[in-house]
Amino acid sequence: MNHVILMLIATLLTYLIKLELGPSATPFQLTRASHNQRFDVAELWLKPFIPT
Repeated sequence: MNHVILMLIATLLTYLIKLELGPSATPFQLTRASHNQRFDVAELWLKPFIPT
């Protein structure tokens, strides 16, 4: 049951970030970026997705 709850939290956080960034990134891209750089500051792995 804990795994299901954690998965729901992670999915909802991904969609919240997606709503903040707009259509520049897919949820899959955000999830992959967060897994690849999970110990870095969030601004570093979100930088490629933020429109300039």
